[in-house]
Amino acid sequence: TKDPNILPTHAPAVRRAVDRALRTAGASVVTRVDAASFETRDTDIVLWATGAQAHGWPAESGLDVDAQGFVRIDEHLRSISHATVFAVGDCASWRPAPLPKAGVIPVRQGPVLVHNLRTALTEGGASSYAPKRRHLALLATGDGRAVASWGPWTATGRWVWRWKDRID
Repeated sequence: TKDPNILPTHAPAVRRAVDRALRTAGASVVTRVDAASFETRDTDIVLWATGAQAHGWPAESGLDVDAQGFVRIDEHLRSISHATVFAVGDCASWRPAPLPKAGVIPVRQGPVLVHNLRTALTEGGASSYAPKRRHLALLATGDGRAVASWGPWTATGRWVWRWKDRID
């Protein structure tokens, strides 16, 4: 791919497929913007894409947060500073190891969260969340196609879009 900043955690084939889709759509990727270059850019639309960012209130409330402001949680999805507070997904920083900020993560954490919320109310034993080594990402390209990414594996096409649409 021309831009190493596009999907840096995905396999090179995925980055190339997304780069091709962007070029086919006539899109250009800008990774640095200053006021002068932004004002002089001739464009129909700007899509500003950033990574997940934490809200300020968890740190302000006294919850233990990581350097980016995400709530630090243990393997039971509980705040490491407040055992009665649970957090999952993009707002959380899993203490055993960093997890990607991807929609599939809280979906997989959901059953463990439900179990642990129930056991917190009934004095039962908490379950541990065990992340899988890789996760499936299905990326829509805006033209009725999508790119599938799973570890080193990738696929592109309308059938991937249909798969994504069905899952979503």
